[in-house]
Order: sequence, then structure tokens, then C-alpha cells
Amino acid sequence: MRFKISFAIFLAMTTLVTIIFWNSIARVNKLQWNYDEGIGDPFTGMVIKNLRGYSQTDTITCDRLFFRINSINPLDFKVSIHRCHVKIGKKTGLAEDLWFIPIRFSGHIRIWNGTVRVGDNLFTKVNTRLELRGFGPEIKTSIQELTADYQGQKISVKGEIGLTPFGVEVEAGSLSTRGINIGGISGSIYKRSGHLNGRGRVDLTLFSSFKGSGEIEGEIEWEEEGFNVDLNGLAFGLLDCDTIPIVINITGDTTKVIMPEIESEPGFASARFFLVGNSIKRGRIELDRFQIERFLPLSFVLTGEIIISGDRISGTLSGPDIDSLTIRGQDGIFRIIGRSGAGRMVFDGQPDSFLISFDRFPLGPIFNLKKIDGDGTVSGVVKYEKDNLSGELELTTPNIGMIKADFIKLVFPDLDLQDYTGNGKLEVAGLKIGRNLVGELTIDYHDRNLIVRSGDTISVEMVWEDSLLSIKRLSGRGHGVTIKNLDEFQISFKDDIKIQNLALSLNDGQVRGSVAMGKRPRFNLSGEKIRLNGISPDLIGVLSFRGDGDQIDYEIEGLNYCRSQLGRLKGSIIIGADKSLKVTGSGQGFKFILSERSLNLDLESFPLSRLWFLKPYLQIEKGVVSGTINLGKGAGGRCRAKVDQLTVIATKTRINNLTGIVAIKGKRIILSSFSARTEQGSFKGNGWIDLKDFNVDTLHLEIEFVRAYITIPNIHGYADGKLVIDAGRRIRIKGHFDVSDAIYSYSLSGISIPTHQEDDGVDLDLLVRAPTGVMLKGDLLNSELEGELRIKKRHGLISLSGDFSSNRGTIHYLDHILTLDYANVISINDPEINPLIDLRASMPSRLGYRIIIRVTGRLREPIFNFSSEPAGLSEQDIISYLNTGFTWSEIQQMGSGDRISSLVSQRLIRLLTFSLARELKGISGLDYLDVELSQIRIGKYLRPNLFVSYTHNLGTFTSDAFEVDYLLRPRERVVIEKHEEGEYSVQYKIRFKF
Repeated sequence: MRFKISFAIFLAMTTLVTIIFWNSIARVNKLQWNYDEGIGDPFTGMVIKNLRGYSQTDTITCDRLFFRINSINPLDFKVSIHRCHVKIGKKTGLAEDLWFIPIRFSGHIRIWNGTVRVGDNLFTKVNTRLELRGFGPEIKTSIQELTADYQGQKISVKGEIGLTPFGVEVEAGSLSTRGINIGGISGSIYKRSGHLNGRGRVDLTLFSSFKGSGEIEGEIEWEEEGFNVDLNGLAFGLLDCDTIPIVINITGDTTKVIMPEIESEPGFASARFFLVGNSIKRGRIELDRFQIERFLPLSFVLTGEIIISGDRISGTLSGPDIDSLTIRGQDGIFRIIGRSGAGRMVFDGQPDSFLISFDRFPLGPIFNLKKIDGDGTVSGVVKYEKDNLSGELELTTPNIGMIKADFIKLVFPDLDLQDYTGNGKLEVAGLKIGRNLVGELTIDYHDRNLIVRSGDTISVEMVWEDSLLSIKRLSGRGHGVTIKNLDEFQISFKDDIKIQNLALSLNDGQVRGSVAMGKRPRFNLSGEKIRLNGISPDLIGVLSFRGDGDQIDYEIEGLNYCRSQLGRLKGSIIIGADKSLKVTGSGQGFKFILSERSLNLDLESFPLSRLWFLKPYLQIEKGVVSGTINLGKGAGGRCRAKVDQLTVIATKTRINNLTGIVAIKGKRIILSSFSARTEQGSFKGNGWIDLKDFNVDTLHLEIEFVRAYITIPNIHGYADGKLVIDAGRRIRIKGHFDVSDAIYSYSLSGISIPTHQEDDGVDLDLLVRAPTGVMLKGDLLNSELEGELRIKKRHGLISLSGDFSSNRGTIHYLDHILTLDYANVISINDPEINPLIDLRASMPSRLGYRIIIRVTGRLREPIFNFSSEPAGLSEQDIISYLNTGFTWSEIQQMGSGDRISSLVSQRLIRLLTFSLARELKGISGLDYLDVELSQIRIGKYLRPNLFVSYTHNLGTFTSDAFEVDYLLRPRERVVIEKHEEGEYSVQYKIRFKF
């Protein structure tokens, strides 16, 4: 009984509160409710089927409603609604008599797959999950889920709102749909006014024809009199700009849009527009060194302004590439006049009907569509009206990208762009594509028939019909390529490009099949025995391939690149679903996988002699490299090189047993642990090379060598030292080396040493030391020098500093040989090569005097001094003796002219013999050759430390003589001689320096 009494009291309270609650909402109060069936009770859960509510303006229907009261409080409930349909008429808003009793309110409402119609707006697939809580007149509502479809777009709303007697307070809300994502929504919504704040990102393509997106924030206010919108933010990608600041104000039907700064290097622009509805009533665009290339296919940098007033537009612009650009327009019809130098361009009309005339107007700005450089001028006229194009153009000395010509003439009297009927002709003179000269070219067009000819090298006949281009005839030859069609084939441009029934003869081979160039290219194609010779001057081989689906398998026989025999290459070309390209291949000692972003290369005993780019520098007789290389993003790899024998071509240095490691890390190639043996020494090195776009950006190499044999023009010998090479924008070589057992053969006759050269980008800082002497061999001077020399070069300016000295050697003057007593050469770090010299040489004479020559001063301004020991010969006698063989006094004493003539003749014969010997020595490559009336003596350095000479007597019965001079150490030598008398001698010589 107590339970029944308690239940009756609870039921009465529930009924009372429910009546008060529903009566507080005017619209709900006027609804008439009924349903088909109710199962259960409100406390354990009640299911109501086909619930319906009607009024004069609104309708609510539910297929199934579940309702449960969670506690003693009847407003602590849970409601789940399936397939709820709501129709709300014109009368909206909250009732003015809305009121709440001070009681705690808590509930959960769930709606599945419902519809809501507000006036003519229909929301479908409505799914809602609400949580309501509150006390008294304020109810907090958490919108955990609210999704719906509206006009084919999905809308999602979340947030926290509050219901009060006065309206709705939005505390934190978000709205997202296709292209719109707004968050941080807050504000108030009342019956006749309200305001909302928010920020978010919007896709501009939803509201305009421009691509891009915007991040905006601002406030919307409304009252019965109207509404006001204030927004500001950034537009991204609009007009191909990274960011554009934008300010928008909407009051009633008037919209003000301000873009204060639109950047386009090297300048910027600003714009201001006033719109009524969707029409621009007033506007101004100001340009300051603005590059319009990113907006229009014209390469102009412009300065000026454009003014819009109603249906009128006017403006005057100018820039470096165009002297003036005048714009006038009204009602969508424009007249634009451009002037550049002596050229002029005029546009009259509107986008679908216009006339353009050119008079020597430059091609550069016109053809800069995709950053293609253009040059030359154009004259003529083009008319477009209702899909009909006509005109005549003449291009003088056009230079457009890789295409160059002397003259191009284009005539098209009537071309219908709908059915492609009409006539046209293109004539080109002096055509050159890249490095290939084509010559004359003509293209004739008549009612979809196209004929291309270029002398007897190119001939093409084509027919265009309903998006299908039929190739009737195709033949061409030149630049290593011979091509001819075997049958008619077609190229379809409907939907996707398709090549059908392809049958070609290509370089003694054949290509047959079809290709579909759609979203994912498909092949049914084969090629047999296509000769690659001539396609590239460095490429030789025979290509065969077969394409099926998205893969082409290929094979190249006898592949030779840059005279490097690579043998057979087999692999595949695979095109992915995203049109990505992957190429695989394998050959003797290598295999690779090439994609658009990386190259993976595996080497297994790959012969280094096949690396064509090394051939100008290294002659590799036997060497291999093994390892793995990955190039691209996150590049890496490691290879080991092993070379049994190679020769450095520039220095003729022979290197044996070279080993080293090449590692790749990112964009850096690391060279480490390189070592090798030379004939009498060794070297080692390491370093790194940084790459940028697969080209060398910077490098650093350190090379140490011990007794490396070097042979370069005029010099051969051994060297010890270290070199450091750094290269970036410039190449810097720094180091030092000691020269030993070296011979420098040269001719002083007419020698000219430039002190300044054209800057080749190479800077030098080298220290050359010769502690054991360098043998100088020449036609005037043979000597052994000791000392050091620093060689510097900066931006083409060469300077030397250092000193050399010598205590032995010979100087050749005509047919005289003078013994070098001493020589000192001092170079100062000057902008020119003009060292201080001090040398003395002497020779015996038949007069019993020893003739002495001393040279001092600068190399270019030497001071000569002649004397004798003992004193007794004047300088005049010495000069006369050196030139004629007689002193001046002896010539005066001869008296007889015949006697003087005979002596002069003998002297001339002697000088001619000496000159001939010098020429023969240069031709034969001998280091020494002396021809006299009675004998010939020749000599040659077989090695830097081994000299052999031979003497043959003419007209006598004495035996021939020879000498072998072998250098053991820098100051120790063994000399073996056979004299004219037939005697042999062996001498051990040692020289002390103190």
C-alpha cells in the first residue's frame, strides 16, 4: 500500500511538471500528438511507435521513440529517436511567455537518420546526440554530435550552448562542411538580434572561380533593420600568391573588399572594391613593379593603376619590357594599346569576339608562357568571332626556347574552331631545333587535312576527323634517325589520348602496336632491332622492347656509350597508378632501379674501364668497383674500388694496387682510405664531394704522395708532398712538394712567361722545393738548381717568390760551351715575373786566356760584363772572339780580304752545323746533340738518374766513345766511360756541399 501511495504521488508530480514544461514552449503547446503503440513504462523504458505531432505550421513524426526517466526527477531522462522528421513553417523563434520552474534538468537525446525541413530548406540524414543539464531557467546543452546532409553536402556541428529565457548563448561551437571549417564560435542569438564571433578556413573555389583558401576571423551582428559583417584574414594560393591579406565588410547589400598588399616580385599591388549584390560598382587596382606573369601568360613587370567605375574600366601601365599599356573599357568591351620600342599592339573587343593587331611587337613577353625565353618581333592581325579564327602573322628572327628560325609566316583566312574546317599555311625559313638544323619547313592545312614538309627529309600527311588524327604518311631522316610509317595509324584525342594501329620503321627496326595515355598509360607495343647508332654521337647499340599493360621490357645488345663497352642491358619500364615511373636494368657487373626521386645501383666487380667520364683523366688497365649506391632523398651507399694498374694521363704517373672506399651520405660523397703504390713510392688520400641536383657543388680532397713519378711536357722526375683541393664557386689548390731526380727540358729561345691570364676560376698556392737539385736541359743552359719556389695565382694573376742557386752547369753561346761557376735567381712576390739574377760562367780560349761572362740585374733588363783571366782582353776582343772565333785585334792584323773571307766562311759553316744539331736534337727528342766537322756526339736521359752519351768520329780511324752516368743518390754517382783510345774507366763521384 505504501508503494502505491508513493507511486501515485510521484506520478502526480511528474504529470504536473511535464505539463508546466511543455506549456512553456508556445510552439510545442499547439501541437496535437498521437501514436500507434506504446510499450513499457517511463521508469524502466518506454518505446513509442509512429509518434506524430501536428499544428497549423509545424509537423513532427518519429518512427520509433525510446524514453526513460533516470531518477525521481522526471526531467532527468534519456530520449532516443529513430527516423525523426521535422517540418517548421514560417513562424519561428521562442515564445515570449517562455518560463521555467526552478527544478534540476538533466537529459540525453539521440536522433538517428532524421529529416528537418525549415521553409524550403531540407536537411536529411540528421543524426544528433545531445546532453542537456541545468537548474532553473538556464539549461546547458552539449552538442556532442549533429550531422546532416544539405544540398548534397555533409554538415557537422559541435559545441556548447545555453538556453535561457531570453535566447541562446553560444559558448564554444564549430561548424564544418566541404571547404568550410569554422571553430571558436561564440555569441548570442535572440529573437530579433544577435551576434556571433568565429574563426576558420574556407575554400575559395566554393564562392568564386579563383583557386585558393582563406583563414578568416571576425564578427557577424544582426538586428531587425539588417546585419553587419566584419572579417579579416589571409588568402592562401589566391592568384598564385603565397599569402594575400584581405579585409571584408558587409553592411546590408553592400560589400567592401580590401587587399592591401599582393606581392609579385619584384613589386606588389593593392586593390579595393565596392560591390552591391554581386556587381562591382567601384574599384581601384594599383601596381608597383608588379610581375603579372603569375596571373597571365605574359612576362610584364608593370607600374600604374586601373580604375573601375560602374561598367567602365580605364588604366595606364608601363614597365621595363613595355613602354606603355593603355586600357579602356565599357560594358565588357575593351580597347588595349601596348607599345614597346618601335613595336605596337592593339586589342579591340571582348573575350568572345576581338581583333588583335601587331606591328613589330617583341615576342619575348608574348611567348613567356612557361618561362620560355622568346626573342624576335611579330607583325600582323588576328580576328576571333563566334569560334571562327582568321588572320596573318609574320615573325622575324624568332628565337623561342629551343626553336630558332630566320622567318616564320602564318596565314589562316578562315578556321572554324568547332568543326576544324578552313584553310591555313605555316612557312618557316632557317629552322633550327636545339643544335639540329632543319632548314625549310611548310605546313599546309585544308579542311582537317594537314601536310608537313621539309625538303626531302620530312614528309607528313594527316587528317583530323571527330577528335581522331589519322597519319596517312610519315617519313623522316636526319641527325641519325630514319623513320617511316608502314601502315596508316591513328591518334585519338577523345577522353584520353590513344595511339592505335602504330606501325613504324625506325632505324632499320620496327615498332608496332598501340598506346593509351590515360590516367594510367597502357601499352600493347613491340619494337625489334632498332639501331641506336646516330641518335646520339656517343651511343651505339640495338634496341628491342615489348610493352604489355603498364610495363615495357627492353633489351639493348652491344651497348657502347662514349667508347665504353657496356655489353647487354636488360630491364623494364613500369608506370604506376599515379603515373610514377620506375626503370629497372641489369648488365655485366651492375643492376639498377631508377624512379622519379631515387636511383638504386648495385655494383659487383664492375670494370672501372667502362666509366667513360674517367677516360680523359685515367687510363685504367685493370680495376673493379663493388658496392651499393642509393641516390635521391636520404641518399646513401658504400663501394670499394680496387685497381691493379692505372696511369694518370696528365702526368703519366703509373699507379699500382689502388684501393679505397667510396661512401654516400645524403648529398655528400665521402672518399676514404685511398692508397696505392707507384713504381718507387706510394700515395694516399681522402676527401668528400657535395652534390646539388646531381652536379658537383663543393669538394675537398687531400692527397699525400711519396716519390711519385711525374711526366708532363718538358719535365719528368719524382716528387714527395701533399696537396689540398677545395672547389666550390672557385677551385683552390694548396700544398707543397719536394722534387728529386727531376729534369726540366726547355728552350730559352723566344721564351715568354705570361704574368696574367684570363681568370679560369682556379687559384693556386704551391710551394715547390728542390733540395737535391733539378736538372735544367736546354739549348742555352744546362744546370742543376737547388732551392724553393712559391707559386701563387689569384683570379688569373700569377706571382712567384723564392730563390734557386747552382754551382755547376754549362751555358751554350753559339758554338761555345761555358762552364757555370755559380748562379743565383731570386724571385720576389711581384705582379710580374722579373727575378733578380746573378750568374758567372767561364771558358778557356786558344789564346791562353779564360773568358768570363757575368750577368746581373733583372731578367728582363740584364747587365752583361765581359772579362778575362788573367786580364789582357778587352770587352771588344771577347765579344768578337765569341762571335767569330778571333779577337778584334787578330782581325785587324789579318789585312787580306781573302783571308778574312775564308775565316768567315769556316765560321758560318760551324754556326750552321751547330744550328742544325740543335734542330735535330729537338726533332729527335735527344737531350744532347753536338755536330762538328770531325765528330757527332749524342746524349739522352733514359731515366731521371740515368744519362747515356755516344761519340762517333768522322774521317778518322779512332774508335767510338760512350759514357754512362748513373745517379745513385742525390750527391753520389757512378760514371762508366769508353774512350777514343779504346780504354775503359769506372769512376765513383761524390759531391760535398759546404
